[in-house]
Amino acid sequence: MRKILLFMVFLETVLTLNLAYAVGETVLLSPGDKFPNLTFPDQLEKKDKKYLGIKAPFFSFMQKDSFSLDEVEAELLFIEFFNKYCTSCQHQARVNNGIYKHINSDNALKNRVKFIGIGVGNSKSELDSFKVDKAIPFPLIPDPEFIGYEKIGDPGGTPYMLLVKKTDSNFFVFSSHMGLNKDKGFFEKEIKEALITDVSELEKIKEAGGFKTIKRKLVLNMSEEEIINIVKASICKSAKNNLNPGKINTTKLNKFDNLYVSNFYVKDKQETLYSKILSRKPVCDVCHGIHFIVTFDINGFIRDIDMIHLTKLWNDEWTEEDINKVKHKLVGTKISEEIQYNYAVDAVTTATMTTSLIYNSIKRMAPLVEKVKQLKDFTK
Repeated sequence: MRKILLFMVFLETVLTLNLAYAVGETVLLSPGDKFPNLTFPDQLEKKDKKYLGIKAPFFSFMQKDSFSLDEVEAELLFIEFFNKYCTSCQHQARVNNGIYKHINSDNALKNRVKFIGIGVGNSKSELDSFKVDKAIPFPLIPDPEFIGYEKIGDPGGTPYMLLVKKTDSNFFVFSSHMGLNKDKGFFEKEIKEALITDVSELEKIKEAGGFKTIKRKLVLNMSEEEIINIVKASICKSAKNNLNPGKINTTKLNKFDNLYVSNFYVKDKQETLYSKILSRKPVCDVCHGIHFIVTFDINGFIRDIDMIHLTKLWNDEWTEEDINKVKHKLVGTKISEEIQYNYAVDAVTTATMTTSLIYNSIKRMAPLVEKVKQLKDFTK
């Protein structure tokens, strides 16, 4: 256990620059924390189900369309959250393959420890090609809508590796590691130590405050005045006559979120436009968080999308050509959960992760659009 204490040192990471306008903070899972019993659509191959010990129902009509981690037969799970396009994850794949090979060649360990990769923001077809390309021997599970990733707190980076102990009723984190770690021996020792450590010991140390907090912040380096200017610019582009929107009304949605509302007249007819700044933590450990603006009308149709801080490979800034590709696909469409993202067609070159986050963020605006429709006056 001394090793775990040394490993879980305090760390606070700012995901962009030194910024003033906070939009979110993540507290990473630490030893002794409960780990959620994640559920995913059942897209596993037969050999993967056999490896994980997931039993097929006796009758075919009882076949389920999903599976949960509690169906996996193991004492310990080595879980890696990764993204196919994350360069650190690509390097980590070879390391994890070696760890798997070492554990699976030991008859005393191979049935007690199971390996699972969860592709954050990746589809099954993306993972199928990644598995072949990197010769990954254990199951990879797609998480295209970031659902599993967010259930563990949206940690703001990959590769994110956790050793999770399974009990009769719960899962508990033994250790976690964010970012590339090429020390195969480190994880092999961690796995063996995890197998002989009782969960009650982790809980006692946690209750005594023995594990330090790891935090990752996402912030936006702009004053409210600068944000209002961005909102005005987006509304001007949204209006056909590029008018000056005048006063922008601000409605507080929650601690970090505002909705910006502008009422103006076009040919003696009042129109209202709504703007929202969308921010997401990065998927890759060395990437920046993203910030962009969406302006829409009362019916939920997108009138403008523009970048505030969007990056691609090597954290290079997006160009006008990049954002125009997204605009061409989405401006004029209705915000809904039915918006489809096809990485092969829609992704901006060398910015697949960022593009995926943009589409996913806009889909998640659907409940807000419905709320706007239901309220007669959404301004303050």
